Amino acid sequence: MTAGGRRRRLRSLRSRLSLLLAAVFLLVLSGIGGTLYVFLNGEMRERDAAELVAKRELVRHFLRQAGSVRKLLEKKELLHDALVGHERLHVALLDESGALLFASSGASAGEGAIESGRVRIASGPNAPRLVVEGAPFLAASEQVQLTDAAQPPLWMIVALETTEHQLLLRAYLQGLVVTLAAGALLAALAGSLAIRHALAPVARIARTAEHISASRLDQRIPVEDTPSELMQLVQGFNAMLERLADSFRRLSEFSWDLSHELRAPIHSLLGHAQVALSHPRPAEEYRNVLETIVEEGERLARTVRDMLFLAQAENAALSVKREPVMLRAELDTVVSFFQPLADERGVTVTASGDATVLADRNMVQRAITNLLSNALRHVPAGGNVSTRIAPNGGEIWLEVSNTGTAIPPEVAARIFDRFYRADMSPRDETEGTGLGLAIVKSIMGIHGGAVELAASQPDITTFRLRFPA
Repeated sequence: MTAGGRRRRLRSLRSRLSLLLAAVFLLVLSGIGGTLYVFLNGEMRERDAAELVAKRELVRHFLRQAGSVRKLLEKKELLHDALVGHERLHVALLDESGALLFASSGASAGEGAIESGRVRIASGPNAPRLVVEGAPFLAASEQVQLTDAAQPPLWMIVALETTEHQLLLRAYLQGLVVTLAAGALLAALAGSLAIRHALAPVARIARTAEHISASRLDQRIPVEDTPSELMQLVQGFNAMLERLADSFRRLSEFSWDLSHELRAPIHSLLGHAQVALSHPRPAEEYRNVLETIVEEGERLARTVRDMLFLAQAENAALSVKREPVMLRAELDTVVSFFQPLADERGVTVTASGDATVLADRNMVQRAITNLLSNALRHVPAGGNVSTRIAPNGGEIWLEVSNTGTAIPPEVAARIFDRFYRADMSPRDETEGTGLGLAIVKSIMGIHGGAVELAASQPDITTFRLRFPA
C-alpha cells in the first residue's frame, strides 16, 4: 500500500473507530488482567507466609522434644524423615557461631537461606527476627532455646521455595499478553464489521448525494430505518434538498418571468422605432414615438433596478444603515407624496399612531411607498385607505388597509412572488412590474421582521409590516 493509501485509511472513520475499539479492549483487559495478577500474587504471598509460619512451628516443636544438641544430632534422621514430602521446605540448624549443625537435602534455596541466617546471627541475639524474601525462596531465622536450659540456644532457619509460584505467575503473564494480542486483533476485525454495518446509513446518504443533480432534486433519504443518532443529519439533509428544489423552482420561474417581463418592453421599443423609421413622418409623430420609447425605457429601467435590489437583498449584499426611525414621520412623507393622486380619484387617506424602530430609513420608506402605492392602485374611486402604527407584544405593526374587492385565497398564496400580478384592479396595471410586494418582503427580511396579508373584513384588504421592537 502506498503512503497516500495508508493516509486515506487512517482518515477513514471506520479505521479510526476500529483502532479505538481495539485500544479500549486492550486497556480494559489489561486493567482486568493486571488486577487479577496483583490479586493472585498477593494470595500466593499470603499462603507462602502462612505455610512458613506452620513449618516453623513444626520444626520448633521437634527441637524442643530433642532436649539437647547431642540428642538432636542422634535424631536428625527423624528430622529428615519428617521433611519427606515437603519438597519446597528447607531447614538448617546453626550454633551460636554460625556453624552448620543440620541441613535438609534437596533444596536449592538452602545456601541462600543459610547465608541469610548467618547475617541474622551476626546482628546479635537481640536483633528482630529476620524474614528474607529472595528471588527463589522465602526464609525466616530465629533463635530457639532447647528444653535443656544448660544447652546453648540454636539458630533455626526455615526456607520455603517460591520458584513454582514465580513460574506460575510468569506463565500467567505470557498467557495474558497472548490473549490481549489475539483479543485486540479480533476486536478490531469484529469492530470493523460492526462499524461498517452501523455506518450503512451514512453510505446511503453518500449514494443519494451522488445521484442528485439539478434535474433530480426529488431524491430523498428514507427515514424509516435510519438510526436515531443519524436522524437529525438525515432530516437536515432532506430539508436542504427541499430548499434546493424550491430555490431551483423559484429560479426557473424567475428566469421565465424575467424573460417574459423584459420581452414586452423590448419588443415595444423595437416596434415603435421600426414603425417610426419605416417612412418619413412629421416632427410631432417622431416626438410621440420618442415619448413612448422613453416610457417603455423607464419601465424597463425600473424593472432592472428592482431586480438588482432583490438580488442584493437575497445575497446580503445590501448595505444596511440602522438608525432610530420614526415610522409616523416616514408615513406622513409618503402620504403627502401620494395625496395628489388620491385627491384626483376621490380616495381618503388617513394615518394614526406612532412608534420608533431601529432600521434603515430609506428601506423603510420604500416598503411603505410600495404598500401605499399598491393600496391606491386597487382601491376603487371614492374609497378609503387607512394606515395605523401600533405596538403589539414584542413587535411594532404598521398596517395599510384599503377598501375594495377581497383577495381570493389562490391569489393571497402567491401575492408576494416576483412578477405576480392578479387581474383584480379596475385600473390599468401596466404601470406595475409585479416586484413591489416582493421587495417589501425582502426589506422586512433584512430587518428581521415580516410582511403579511391580514384581511380583517371581507371588503377590506390589510397588509401588515411587523418590525421587531
